[in-house]
Amino acid sequence: MALPTQRRNKAAKGRRRSQHHLKKIGLIPCPHCQRQIFPHRVCPFCGYYKGQLVLSSLANKKAKQNKKSKPTSADTKKKPTTGHAKVSKKHKQAK
Repeated sequence: MALPTQRRNKAAKGRRRSQHHLKKIGLIPCPHCQRQIFPHRVCPFCGYYKGQLVLSSLANKKAKQNKKSKPTSADTKKKPTTGHAKVSKKHKQAK
């Protein structure tokens, strides 16, 4: 098995590891919907690329998912649960 000919000092080790940091992702705002996207790619939210609609079916699916995930007024009127388990009628009668 091969072995290194000389020991690496702390400075050389630090210089080598200085490139191992995480780099900031370069996002840009989509010109159509203003959401942050990767450059030179189709926007996954609106389906536009360079001012042209490229993925209409994908954009429609995303829009439907966003509409489903938003709470409706009926959902907000529900009473909050207390976290207690519901007691069955048989359990009440046993007491």
